[in-house]
Amino acid sequence: MTMNKFSNKKKIIFSLFLEKKERNEIVAVFHKLHPSPLYFSVNDWYKYKKNPKNKKIFAVLRRARLIIQSPKEDQKELKRIRREYQERLQQVNQLYLVLTHNCNLQCKYCFVPYSFSPGEREVMMTPEIAKKGINLWTQHIERNSLKELKYFIIFYGGEPLLNPLTLQESLNYIQTLQNARKLPKENLTKMLFTNGTLVNEKIAQMLREYNVEVTISIDTPERLHNIYRGDKKGKGTFKRVEKGLRILQEEGVNTSVSTVITPMHLDRISEVLKFLEKKKIKKFALNPVVGKTIPLLDQNININNYYKQAAKKIIEIFVKGEKKGIHEEQVGWRVEAFKKREFYPKECSIYGEQIVIQPDGHVSSCHVSPQYNIKHINDLEENFDIRKNSLGKQLIKRLPLYNRECLNCEAISICGGGCPWSVNEIKGSSWGRDERSCCLTKEIFNVLIWENFKRSKSD
Repeated sequence: MTMNKFSNKKKIIFSLFLEKKERNEIVAVFHKLHPSPLYFSVNDWYKYKKNPKNKKIFAVLRRARLIIQSPKEDQKELKRIRREYQERLQQVNQLYLVLTHNCNLQCKYCFVPYSFSPGEREVMMTPEIAKKGINLWTQHIERNSLKELKYFIIFYGGEPLLNPLTLQESLNYIQTLQNARKLPKENLTKMLFTNGTLVNEKIAQMLREYNVEVTISIDTPERLHNIYRGDKKGKGTFKRVEKGLRILQEEGVNTSVSTVITPMHLDRISEVLKFLEKKKIKKFALNPVVGKTIPLLDQNININNYYKQAAKKIIEIFVKGEKKGIHEEQVGWRVEAFKKREFYPKECSIYGEQIVIQPDGHVSSCHVSPQYNIKHINDLEENFDIRKNSLGKQLIKRLPLYNRECLNCEAISICGGGCPWSVNEIKGSSWGRDERSCCLTKEIFNVLIWENFKRSKSD
């Protein structure tokens, strides 16, 4: 904490959450928990810090909570943010139905073969298990206190289209519950993540009928997609995925794209936008490789350098995409939080916001590993509540808002803490920092601070 004299009677106490950044003789100062940057010339800022007699600047800094009356004010603000944050973490607004861990492809960076045994991968979720999972989620929704939430049901794999029967019966059951007003209607989004190779007209028509949004995994350029995303015979799948994408679009299904950035993609990432523009895709996500598959792709890779490069490329594509009306979600979530001055909640919903139903009926808080399984759905006590799961309660402490080291970070307000599973895979513990998320968040925050300065000058 820094203290200087104000007038001859008062002491100026600067908030512990005051942060500053300098560029080109300009200083940006902001409150780390809810940044609304103020900009000064370097000379004016350090002149004020040395001898703070400017009442106008004092008033501005006071309104921004950058000058406080006592250290208790900082403590009170942190408690307030944590209280609001905790309430959002206790809203169970997401359901994963993992229809199978099996897949018809053999992508080189896929986590499933390293998370689930061959026997686990062969299991197909039955319609009965799916309906029990939907009912369990419905019971949790009734307990939520924030009724204006957006809700999501996500059909996931492996490749979920290997199990079309359970998919269709689940969608029909969800619609029945919506019509009976037991599930939200207007604010419930149904999503399917697929590799696209099994999409045909019949499936696309079903997805359109039930208003399911589809995310297709496809990498560009074609040559790199075929290197990493081959079938079990080693053949490239780009043309098959492209065909699936075309069918979905022709049938009027709301379709987005998910693209993985491997080390080999970094120098070719600009080709992603060309592909999206050609295919008239308006929403996409760029995802660095996670978990232990990174060194399997490149034994000599420096993981931190890879993440830093990937972060810069993602931001570059986000900026270019926005100009073309194509929205990248990894950056977009953080930008939205910054604009609204909201504390970005989290990247992972393992802390109590989601229920995952594994193919065999195990209830979990995470869809990528059986280590987070809780109990089989048939063995749950009558009043089971995912929010009371001890693992979720423990892992909350790794989130930036509760992590003493992260409280010192300038970008904490838009950091979601990354993926506990990926950190555990790389570092052997879920409690470490997710360097992928850390690099991306800091790069984004730096851009936001100075883009905000440009806008403030033009206003």
